[in-house]
Amino acid sequence: SGLKTINFNNNTVLQTVSDSAFLNSGITSLDLSQATKLLKIGDSAFQGCLSLTEVKVPKSLTSFGTGVFGGVTTSGSTTTNTATTSLTTIDLSATQVTSLPNGLFQGCTSLSNVKLPAGLTQINDRAFQGATSLTSVNLPAALRTLNQGAFAGSAITSLDLSQTKITSVPSNMVRNCASLTDVKLP
Repeated sequence: SGLKTINFNNNTVLQTVSDSAFLNSGITSLDLSQATKLLKIGDSAFQGCLSLTEVKVPKSLTSFGTGVFGGVTTSGSTTTNTATTSLTTIDLSATQVTSLPNGLFQGCTSLSNVKLPAGLTQINDRAFQGATSLTSVNLPAALRTLNQGAFAGSAITSLDLSQTKITSVPSNMVRNCASLTDVKLP
């Protein structure tokens, strides 16, 4: 929990951030943009990093594991948010990521600025569920699949799917989105 910073400057070796690598650490910001061979960030790698506000990723990044930043667990009638709740900004626009996995940003209540890559084709279950500060997302034209609960409980005010390749709308995609006033379909 005392870990605040990590220097990845000029890193040409790192290829993977392993599952749970920084789980519950005290890291405040992370710049991986110079880790030029980084391909994957594993499951729950930054989950529970309550002070992490911004993450910069390299162009080489191709995939995320499940719940890298997000996480909500339910046991009986108790729900616990284990997400990176301070994360406000992430820019994936220059990456090679084509799919956002289940729960990637689930419960990231401060997330307000997300830029998605042009080659993104799939947003999986609960990717942005409970992102209560996220009011808008520009969805890329390459997007083909949105899965169950992708934006459920978020603060999305409008959702423009008109330029995407979406052919069906999954159940609960925008469930409990009280601020949603406009949806444009392809």
